[in-house]
Amino acid sequence: MKEYGGVDVCFGSFGTNPVGIQDKMEATDILRMAEALQAKVVIPIHWDVWTNFQSNLDEVKVLWEMRKDRLDYKFHPYFWQVGGSYTYPTEKDKMYYNYDRGFHDCFDHEANSPFRSVL
Repeated sequence: MKEYGGVDVCFGSFGTNPVGIQDKMEATDILRMAEALQAKVVIPIHWDVWTNFQSNLDEVKVLWEMRKDRLDYKFHPYFWQVGGSYTYPTEKDKMYYNYDRGFHDCFDHEANSPFRSVL
């Protein structure tokens, strides 16, 4: 029998459902999904789309931290931000998307300041 190899990356629609709505998964469900799919990375999505969800990604992180060693998780979460990107496998070990802070070229050009002593 061929063993299922799992998936590299899976996305889970994460949110705190308002009364009467059940279309988003809670933090426990996100982790169970990633484990069942034998994923390497799980990315919770849609947690920030609607204001009435008020979801907190820390729920996923705290539960993952509490369970990863005891349950021998082979995956980790990746916390994406709107407008961000994720490239697998290049960024497979990252946990957070960070926007470019714009400092990578700060010393490429001479400072444009009339008061050199300030620098």
